[in-house]
Amino acid sequence: CVASGPAHHDKDAAAIAAAYTDDAIICDLAPPLYHRGVDVKEKQAWLSWEGPIDLEPRDFSLTISGDIAYTQGYLRMSGTPKAAGRPVSFWLRDTICVNRVNGGVEDRPSALVGAVLHGRQPAAGVRSAAVKTASMR
Repeated sequence: CVASGPAHHDKDAAAIAAAYTDDAIICDLAPPLYHRGVDVKEKQAWLSWEGPIDLEPRDFSLTISGDIAYTQGYLRMSGTPKAAGRPVSFWLRDTICVNRVNGGVEDRPSALVGAVLHGRQPAAGVRSAAVKTASMR
């Protein structure tokens, strides 16, 4: 989620999907429990909120070990879903795990996690391996 703060704000499903490999394991709020990859059409349909969708990251930590890195923290999602008809704001717990895919210098797990935390597009070849998100009250 935090991988694409500006993309969520602008409701750009293709930019959100660009940070993930086709086989990324994604656990979203809605069923199924997990799926692989991001379906751009499905994501674009979900982004049909009134106005922007804002993501506010907080308290993210970063762990890197060899070819694996993960970050975890909290996101506040705010906006006006069409179905709700009123502004909503809620917190999510976000965990992002990445691995080195090609072994090249530019394929550092920290490169993706750094891009993710700052809402930038990661370098070519550096992609998310797994994403896990859970709702918090």
